[in-house]
Amino acid sequence: MAQALVKKLGRILSIEVGLGGKYNTEYGIHVSLGADMHNGQVDSAWKVDEFIGDSHIKPNPSAIILINTMFIGLLIDADATKMSELKGKPVVCIFKDGELDTWHILRTTV
Repeated sequence: MAQALVKKLGRILSIEVGLGGKYNTEYGIHVSLGADMHNGQVDSAWKVDEFIGDSHIKPNPSAIILINTMFIGLLIDADATKMSELKGKPVVCIFKDGELDTWHILRTTV
């Protein structure tokens, strides 16, 4: 059975780098994505939270480097130099069967 893919445009509502995840024991990126409306439909606001992290129970320096590299990649994609500049940047989110699958910063607008 084919999986339902839905593409939604939105914005970064908030973003933080630091501790989070289960019991606040993971180092990672917590981002909230969403929009006031989807496809111009009334009552179609959406918001999703995602945490990408690594457990601090057994510290893993390579994972911390990976998280920091991912964050730097977001800054580069958004042409930003500070985390605060990411808020409000447009994003494209792909949902698979109602769950966030992937997202990226929209680099080109017309």
